[in-house]
Amino acid sequence: MRKATWVIVLAIFSTLIFISCSTGLNSSDENSLSKPREFRVDYELSGRNELALFWSLNPEKDIEGYKLYRSTDSLFANSLSFIVSSNFYLDSGLVFETEYYYRIQAFNKSEIYSDYSQIGPVAAFYGFAPGVPTGFGVDYELSDRNALALYWNPNPEKDIEGYKLYRSIDSSFVSSDTIMTLQNTLLDTGLAFGSEYYYKIQAFDKLDNFSDAAFFGPVSPYYGFPPIPPTGFTANYDETMDGDISLFWTANTERDLAGYKLYRDAGPGTDYSELGTTTQNSYTDVGLDYDIAYSYKIQAYDNSNNFSDFTTLSEPVAPINQNPPAQVANVTIYAHNITAQSQLDIEISWSPNSESDFSNYKLYRANTGVFQADEAHLLDSLTTTSFTDTDVLVDTRYYYKIVAIDMGGLTANPSNVATDLPLSEPTLTAPIGGEFAPTARPTFVWQRLEGADGYQISVRESTYSGTVWETKVDQPATGNPQVTYPSSAPALSTGGTYYWQLGTYSQSDQTEVNSYSTIANFKIP
Repeated sequence: MRKATWVIVLAIFSTLIFISCSTGLNSSDENSLSKPREFRVDYELSGRNELALFWSLNPEKDIEGYKLYRSTDSLFANSLSFIVSSNFYLDSGLVFETEYYYRIQAFNKSEIYSDYSQIGPVAAFYGFAPGVPTGFGVDYELSDRNALALYWNPNPEKDIEGYKLYRSIDSSFVSSDTIMTLQNTLLDTGLAFGSEYYYKIQAFDKLDNFSDAAFFGPVSPYYGFPPIPPTGFTANYDETMDGDISLFWTANTERDLAGYKLYRDAGPGTDYSELGTTTQNSYTDVGLDYDIAYSYKIQAYDNSNNFSDFTTLSEPVAPINQNPPAQVANVTIYAHNITAQSQLDIEISWSPNSESDFSNYKLYRANTGVFQADEAHLLDSLTTTSFTDTDVLVDTRYYYKIVAIDMGGLTANPSNVATDLPLSEPTLTAPIGGEFAPTARPTFVWQRLEGADGYQISVRESTYSGTVWETKVDQPATGNPQVTYPSSAPALSTGGTYYWQLGTYSQSDQTEVNSYSTIANFKIP
C-alpha cells in the first residue's frame, strides 16, 4: 500500500516538473526571435546607385517588421537605419563604387528584437561589369626572343578578380589560346620568334561579370630586338652609270623592318658619314669623284628604331667613267641693241644636262660659222645654262658653241652653232617729221636693214602709249620694206597727230626685239 502511494506521488511530482519545464520553454520562445536568414544582394535588380536587399521571412507569427542598418564601416560606428515590413528593400541614393555594410534585425509587436544578420562589404558596382582594361602594351626590355612581357593599367574597381587574355595569330581570333591572371602583367612564353600575335583582354569581377575586350597587336618577340645585319652587300657595276655606284643587298625578312641606313667615307683614312636611307634593297650613290675609291657600310633598322650591326662592303669601289655627256641641246640666242636701256649684248641659253657626273660647260665664240671648240675660241667656263655676252659690236655677227664636260673630264660633242648680231637702229622714211600723210590710211616706209629677219611696227596716239595698231612685217627679198595701214584697223582721226616706231627681229621666231628706231610723228589729212 505504501509502495503504491509513493509511486503515485512520484508520478504526480514528475508531471508537475514536466509541466513546469514546458511552461518555462514556451515562456522563453515568446521572449526571443530568430534572426533573419539568407540576407543577400540581388544584383540583377540593383542599379549603379542602389542595392536590392533580400532576406527570408521570419517564421514567427507575431513578426511586426525588420530594422535595417547601413554603414560605411564594419563596426557600424555611424549608420543609418530603416524600418521595413517586407523581406525586400531597395536602398537608393548610394555612391557608385563606394562599399557599404548592412545588418538586419527582426522585431515583433512586443518590440522584441532578434540578433543581427550582417553582410558586407557590398557596392553598387559589384553588380556591373568592370571597365575595359586600358594601356595595353609590351615591355620589350623584359621580353626575349620567345616571350612577350605584356602589361596594362590595373582596373580601379574594388571587386576585380582578375583578367582573361586571348592570344591568336590572326586579328579575327577564330582560333585563340586563353590565359588567366590576377595581375596587370603577364610574361607570355613559348612564342615563335618572328611570328606575329594578336591579343585581347577582359577584366572580370568576383561575380564573374566580364568587361568588353581591349584589342592589341600585331606584336612579335622580334619587335624588341634589332634586325639582323644585311647580307649580300655588293656594288653592281652592270647597273652603275657614269659617276655613280649602285649598291645592292639581300632584303631583310623582319616584318617590322622600317628601312636601311647607308654610310660612305670620302676615301682611305677618312671617317664615315651618313649617306641616306631607303626602304628598298638597293641604293645609287651619284655625283662621285672618279679619283676616289669609296668604302660603304649599311645598317637595317625597324619601326622601333632598333638598328642592326653594320655590314661593310668587302672592298672600296670607284665609279667608272664610260660615256661622255650628251650634246647640249635647245640653244637659243637673242642679240640686243636697245639704246634707251643702254643694252648692247647677246644672250644665250640652253637646256641643262641631266648626267649625274656632269661637271660644267665651256662656251666658245668666233666670227665665222666654221671654227673649232678649242682654247683659242674659249669665251667662258660655267655651270649655269645661260650667258650674256656684252663684249660685242653693233652689226657684227658672232657664232657660239657650247660643250658639256663630266667630272671625269669626258667632253660632249659641241652644240650646233648659234649665231646672232646686234642690229643698228632702223631708219624711218615716211611719213615723218609731222608731215601730213597722203591719205587717211598711210603707207609706212623705212630703209632695209641687212641682217634683220623682220620688223614690228607700232602706231600710237602719243609718244609711248595709246597703241592704235601693231603688226609684224617680214624682211622682203629685195628693196625697202613697207606696209599700208589696213582698213580693218581703227580709223585714224582727220587732223590728228600720230606716232610710229619700228622694232627689228634678228631671229626667225620673231619673239624678242633686237633694236628700236627713233619715234616719228605724222598727221592725218
